[in-house]
Amino acid sequence: MRYPKKLPDHLSGTSFSVGEGLDAGLTRNQLLGSSVRRPSRSLRAPAGPELDLAVQVRALSWITSGSAISHATAARIWGFPLPAWMAEDPAIHVTRPDSVSAPRRNDVVGHHALLHAEETTVENGVRLTTRPKTWLDLASRLSVDDLVVTGDHLVRLPRPVFEDRADPYATKADLERLIQSHKRKRGVAKAREALELVRMGADSAQETRLRLALAYAGLPEPELNTPLLDLSGRRLHSPDLQYSAYRIAIEYEGDHHRSAEQLARDIRRGEAAARAGWLEIRISREDMLDDARPAVRRIRQALYARGWRPSSS
Repeated sequence: MRYPKKLPDHLSGTSFSVGEGLDAGLTRNQLLGSSVRRPSRSLRAPAGPELDLAVQVRALSWITSGSAISHATAARIWGFPLPAWMAEDPAIHVTRPDSVSAPRRNDVVGHHALLHAEETTVENGVRLTTRPKTWLDLASRLSVDDLVVTGDHLVRLPRPVFEDRADPYATKADLERLIQSHKRKRGVAKAREALELVRMGADSAQETRLRLALAYAGLPEPELNTPLLDLSGRRLHSPDLQYSAYRIAIEYEGDHHRSAEQLARDIRRGEAAARAGWLEIRISREDMLDDARPAVRRIRQALYARGWRPSSS
């Protein structure tokens, strides 16, 4: 029998089990050689540049029946907006059903928990917890505000012109049902508190954080990404946040606003809004420092100037 001198194509860009390597014709010596790395027992990966996270953990997700990549690792694969300390977490989180002991491997954080069949899925060959279940799992470690950020991300209506989907990743009803099915889970009370604050409409984590900062400061809740209307009722653009009763539009200037083309578009939109009687407030990264106090101060001043007063109750 002739053995391959290098990794077969289907194993050259992903992690794989020793069994998969043997089935592909590799010898046990080759599975210990310089062409592979050994991230954990019974697992191998091609030597060389670090693989993307999803392909790093693909084999691990299948090594034990019923296992699923979970918690921070699943959140990173799903592209959740996470705080830096969690987004940079190097550990691999794996959950097994509560009838099986938690996995014990180097650089693996093992969990055992109740896993309903509909709470795991397969994405690009990786078995992992679904987005809603991952959100609930994060409740034991994230703050309420961070949970609201990820919750807003899940329920946001996509823009089909920019994204290859038409439906949100989850609805608030989906998240509520999940909470109800895990009433004794650690962090579930925090998840329930966060769900009360989740809203559909925020396009970024900073928009959510600004909305929460306004609420904590006792200001009215703004409308999110709804069309701005001119004096005749004609639709203009949809600002990130707005107070239609006071004709105040609020835009958060993320990195994509820094290009010359986008800057010119923003100026044209601002001029159109001003002609229609709207006051536009542009919020920068610096305005979001110190728990967004500079942004809140600017928006409060604008609301006062437009006639808003806090409720006396």
